[in-house]
Amino acid sequence: MSELRIDPVFDAEFMSLPTDGWFDWSGGRGVDAEDWGAHADLLVDGHLRFTVGAYLVRGGPVGDRVVLIDAGVGPETNPDDLIPPGVLPDSLVALGVGPHEITDIVITHLHYDHTGWLAPGGAPFFERATVHVPSADIAYFTDPASEGGSARVTPGRLAALGDRLRPFDAGETPVPGLDFVDAAGHTPGSTIVVASNGVRRVVFLGDVVHCPMQLVDADWAAMSDVDPVMARRTRERVVQELDGAEVGAAHFPGLQLGRLLVSERPRQWLVSREV
Repeated sequence: MSELRIDPVFDAEFMSLPTDGWFDWSGGRGVDAEDWGAHADLLVDGHLRFTVGAYLVRGGPVGDRVVLIDAGVGPETNPDDLIPPGVLPDSLVALGVGPHEITDIVITHLHYDHTGWLAPGGAPFFERATVHVPSADIAYFTDPASEGGSARVTPGRLAALGDRLRPFDAGETPVPGLDFVDAAGHTPGSTIVVASNGVRRVVFLGDVVHCPMQLVDADWAAMSDVDPVMARRTRERVVQELDGAEVGAAHFPGLQLGRLLVSERPRQWLVSREV
């Protein structure tokens, strides 16, 4: 088996005050500057740094496939005008990969900042790629009666993919060599993706957590979680399974990869790489 290669692929980022309503304390009391005092090491000049992008997986268990996990915010203005237009194609080129070389795209969940480069302007950007999407999220976010809000993906973005779109159910393994773990809570179909070659294990959390602080303390909840109670249960379960693994998440600063020292009290997050 060839070497497992993982590369963060930068798309966009923005800075925000940590008290601007991104996180809540489980139970609904909110978080304030005092709460953040214990996690000041995760801030940049007193601000949260949110990065948006993807991870590129090559070699190892995926063989000749070139797999992109998530697809960034895209080149267009996003619904809440918060994240600047993305540069993901340029980041891929810097890694020596063209859009036509991507064979598979795995969408961890159907929020606009994870699907933006799928079909900008109504045409598939990755013309050869099969796009794997959680079927539970398709059902939820394309239902006009759901409470997906501004974060929802537009049905037209999915329709533009035609037969390239491949929904998958919890428990299925749509890309040979990768493991898929049901992680419902942030969205109904939220999925964790695991790449392992027997020596190295890398866990991609999507938006199960938005900041490393949520790995250190599972009581911190993201305000965008569809089901906050289930999301907390998922975080608690996942944390116990991360010992010894490299971990990445879609909005960690610089798409950093790191390790969680699960046995430490309190738990500690150690960064090993970021863009």
